[in-house]
Amino acid sequence: METGFPPVRLDFASASSSATGQPPAVVDRLVDVLVEDSGCAIPASVRSLFQVHNPRVAWQTPDSAFTSDTQLGTEAVWAHVQDIERRANKCFRRHMDEHAWCDVVQLVLQLALKIAGGSDPNFTLEINNIQSQALNSTFLPQIRKHGGGGLRYVDKRTEFAIGVDTESGLHADADPEQLFLSPMTDAYTATLPLVCGLEVKRLDGSEEEAQLQLMVWQSAMLAHLDYLRKIGGSHNLPLPPVVAWTVTNYSWRFYVAWKQLDGAVHVMRPFAQSTAASSAGTENTASIFILLKLWTRLISWFETDYYPAYQALLRQAVQAQKAIDPLEH
Repeated sequence: METGFPPVRLDFASASSSATGQPPAVVDRLVDVLVEDSGCAIPASVRSLFQVHNPRVAWQTPDSAFTSDTQLGTEAVWAHVQDIERRANKCFRRHMDEHAWCDVVQLVLQLALKIAGGSDPNFTLEINNIQSQALNSTFLPQIRKHGGGGLRYVDKRTEFAIGVDTESGLHADADPEQLFLSPMTDAYTATLPLVCGLEVKRLDGSEEEAQLQLMVWQSAMLAHLDYLRKIGGSHNLPLPPVVAWTVTNYSWRFYVAWKQLDGAVHVMRPFAQSTAASSAGTENTASIFILLKLWTRLISWFETDYYPAYQALLRQAVQAQKAIDPLEH
């Protein structure tokens, strides 16, 4: 998709050594927050349970992997983690399909939202299955047709989107009949601010196909944010980066995308293989706790960085529309 419109470039380098230039500071800060101490994720309060549950792995786990953080250290969280591990191992052993792996993903997301939720009553996230939902072609990237013809839309779908529940708390007042609130066409998710996408594949699923699907989704998300910025005439407002995950059996891989000054979309997988964050997944207790730690930090970033940036773009767009046609509002 590098020759498309807009160009969409994929980079597997770490944030500090991007192949196509230094990422924006906001991306560096996000990656630093996620990676910092990511390997120190298993609550010390459940260490004895860990030793009973899986003594071989517990014996091989260094002291540095344990944390005094109590957020993840309840017996209820431990029970959920064991359930996730059992379900994921069953999916792997029995070669179960994407629907079964989607159930595992749902369990992880539900637990992460439960752990991280509750700090701000005005900010509640929800999980949406968008497998059957199309992206609005207004925001889709385009590529050249075979044979040198014109452009065609690249229309790919993904499994899940995390959105902000606008029925709880205070949010920017916008009429979805007047403004697209997301790049989706579905009657509900078109009215929902989205913060993250996930594409799920089974054991033998193609990671490359999952990457392509997410590249399309992230490109559409950035195009939608740019649409709000242009309507609001607020070219000084920066677009926040858009994050997403691919899930291929046990492995969870994190991607962050941003719009460059030349209009190109850059998608990067920032976790170097040497970092603990790259081992996040559902294979065992340790990898699940690392995954949950990443998610709790990411949810905090949605609340403190991404959603305020989205709200600022939306408010500017709403004000611009009111100025053009005040009788409609």
